Amino acid sequence: MPNGSGLFGYIINSQAVFTIQNLSDHNKYFLFTLGHYGFIPQGLYYSVIDMTLNGGLGDVVNGMKNIPVYGGENTANWMSGTRHKNNKDAWLIVRSIVPSQYLAYKITSSGIDTIPIVSPSIVNTTIVWPENYGGTLKISQDGNKIITN
Repeated sequence: MPNGSGLFGYIINSQAVFTIQNLSDHNKYFLFTLGHYGFIPQGLYYSVIDMTLNGGLGDVVNGMKNIPVYGGENTANWMSGTRHKNNKDAWLIVRSIVPSQYLAYKITSSGIDTIPIVSPSIVNTTIVWPENYGGTLKISQDGNKIITN
């Protein structure tokens, strides 16, 4: 994509990118990226992709690139999403390192809810390269449980 270079994300992250379709405009997508924890840019960002641009091949919308997501400043590597139980909205779930907690962002037809639902984690994660830099976050099919390593 012509405007797709320079997206904040870190190649070593096992889950550095996640996409959720815009629920009010099916030609657009929210592209969530995670920066490199401990370095700049760090945290959770999103960009908007419009599939009607670039002759139908899609492009990142000008001015809608690398937008920081409130509360996601200390997130790293762990990111996943699932459909909401109402079967129309979606959830994006990320892992915050400091403090050790999960952040769940609801995506509706109005956009991204910038106030996440916060759930404490009983697992204290310390990012140390290369021993434990990485990991994944998976959500059960019914959306009731998450697991991370």
